[in-house]
Amino acid sequence: MAPDKVPVPPYYPQDNPVIRNNIARMYDNIMMMDKRVGELIDELKEDHLLDSTIIIFSSDHGGPLAWYKREVYDRGTHIPLIVRVPDKRHAGTKDEELHSLVDIAPTMLSLAGIPIPKYLQGQSFLGAKKAVHPRKYIYTARDRMDEQYDLIRAVRDKRYQYVRNYNPDIRRYHNNAYRLHMPMMQEILRLKAKDSLNAPLKRWFSTKPVEELYDVQKDPFELHNLANDVAYLPVLKRMRAALNAWELETRDKGFMQEIDLIKLMWPGLKQPETHTPKIEVLQQTENEKLLKITCATPGASIAYRLNTDPKGYWHLYLHPVSLSDHSSIKAKAIRIGYIESNEITYHEKAK
Repeated sequence: MAPDKVPVPPYYPQDNPVIRNNIARMYDNIMMMDKRVGELIDELKEDHLLDSTIIIFSSDHGGPLAWYKREVYDRGTHIPLIVRVPDKRHAGTKDEELHSLVDIAPTMLSLAGIPIPKYLQGQSFLGAKKAVHPRKYIYTARDRMDEQYDLIRAVRDKRYQYVRNYNPDIRRYHNNAYRLHMPMMQEILRLKAKDSLNAPLKRWFSTKPVEELYDVQKDPFELHNLANDVAYLPVLKRMRAALNAWELETRDKGFMQEIDLIKLMWPGLKQPETHTPKIEVLQQTENEKLLKITCATPGASIAYRLNTDPKGYWHLYLHPVSLSDHSSIKAKAIRIGYIESNEITYHEKAK
């Protein structure tokens, strides 16, 4: 997309070439992504799998622009969600209800006819177990952002966004190392050094109020804080209560010191180890064995590598693996936060 044609949000300078180039690159990447999705759908058609595949399209949060990613405002949390089911139910329709990515897991289970565990926070929006009552609120949170920290919680309904800043003394902007590599961020910091920022960007570099409230229908860029407007006091109280209830219901651990969180996951501050996987034979023929790989550590992912793979790639274990004469397989497992397991090797000898 041509840089002079891109729409520039009001919290950026409108005619800055560096910022316009960054925005244009984002739109170009979206076009490339759209092309790749089309190629994947074509591959499903060629493999005769399209009519038995549920496709859910979504994205990461915030995008590659400054003051987008890692924010609890709409620009940091509002993402695409497109669902295609094999029988084309609801094809071409738009769902105006509120949905969260925590709803994806229960929705997939519902579509697959699998019971939904009670511990899942989300609710299904499709399938046999579709929730009876649509969501009234969406909740978002911010704690650690790479090497930076800021405790923020937010709740949004179809019209209003309420933000609670638990560290109002910390300014909105964080000197995040990843962000500093962005040409747009470098340009914004250059403008700041010259005292040439527009009013919204100056706000980014200031400290925060304890509460923020936005009417996202009238103010989609969330520039006008209504928290101190008495006309919106009933809305403010309602959103406050909704956030308080959610924090209690989910036992929000963001209020714990990080060292205490580590103690919960690492008893005695000793990092747990992932158990070494086990390989067992499920079936056997004259020239081949079907192997099952398991790990005793709950939640661990298992990877395996065959000596017959010319590139020596590790593969995620999803189903039993075939092993023929003179072949060997290596496996290891890891659970996030744990020490990686030892490798185990199984060798199939020739008869």
